[in-house]
Amino acid sequence: MILVIAVAPLQIAGIPQNSISAATATAETAGAAAPDTSTAVSSDGAAPESATSASESPASSAMPRGPGLSAPDAFAGPASLALLPGPGRSEKLRRREWLVLSIAQHGATTFDAWSTRHVISNGQGRELNPMLRPFAGNGSLYAIVQVGPVVLDYLGRRMMTSQHHWVRRTWWIPQAVSTAMSLASGAHNLSVR
Repeated sequence: MILVIAVAPLQIAGIPQNSISAATATAETAGAAAPDTSTAVSSDGAAPESATSASESPASSAMPRGPGLSAPDAFAGPASLALLPGPGRSEKLRRREWLVLSIAQHGATTFDAWSTRHVISNGQGRELNPMLRPFAGNGSLYAIVQVGPVVLDYLGRRMMTSQHHWVRRTWWIPQAVSTAMSLASGAHNLSVR
């Protein structure tokens, strides 16, 4: 379960299927309007030859071609631009991932606090953290343990908007590590007899 929570932010959302079908329909419509110039037949009915002109570069002939479309037709039009993620979509996706990690982190911390209180109230253990020891016997423990996740939430948001590329790519690590540690601590507390 810890691995699932740690890997969840790494998954990249796929392109919605409705945008693929719309782009395919648009590309097929554009292909039907423009004749296919990828092959040509000589006037005497001989085998088809490549119609690559001198103006066409070898790189463009190596481009993937859609069903019945030449390279310029396959990449022209608004359909190819609609599939590219915009800057707003990327920010929205990152914000959603941050929110999911925040919820998981706060939930795991609450689980750790609950399991700690459960063990202490049953007389099976004691709080070893000297900073939390005064709060371990009462309900204020739930509020106090949320300070760490709030600080890490803020750190994660600051890392997302950092000027350094490596920091922007690793914004999720503090929250994921804190979630894993809280889950491990809660599981350990439940195993104490």
